Amino acid sequence: MLFLLRILLIGTLSLLSIQYLPWYSVAGVAAIVSFGFSNKGSHAFFSSLLAVWLLWIVMNYMLYVQDGGYLGDKVAQLLMINNPYALIVVSGFLAGLCAGFGGLTGQALRQLFRGSKRNRQGYYQG
Repeated sequence: MLFLLRILLIGTLSLLSIQYLPWYSVAGVAAIVSFGFSNKGSHAFFSSLLAVWLLWIVMNYMLYVQDGGYLGDKVAQLLMINNPYALIVVSGFLAGLCAGFGGLTGQALRQLFRGSKRNRQGYYQG
């Protein structure tokens, strides 16, 4: 349940952030949300990746349909990709990776500030 909540929160806040900030601000959003709500690195990474990937695919598909596919077809030709839909999926995955690493960073910062169960010499304290 917390995984779905993180996906919705990251997706909503990312949608708001890319309206006013550069596209890579999704990494900061994912880091902040993962810092507050994450307890495992894999959950932070995959929830961030999935949220931004789905958001990016939906947004790019809406833009593709809105302009009649003109810009998407031209960019696909420029990158020598025959299918503009593949371009939408791949660009969404790259944005998702950026957010995933941001989420992983937020979770790592949470672990750093929370402290570990080992003391400075590396012995387990229990």
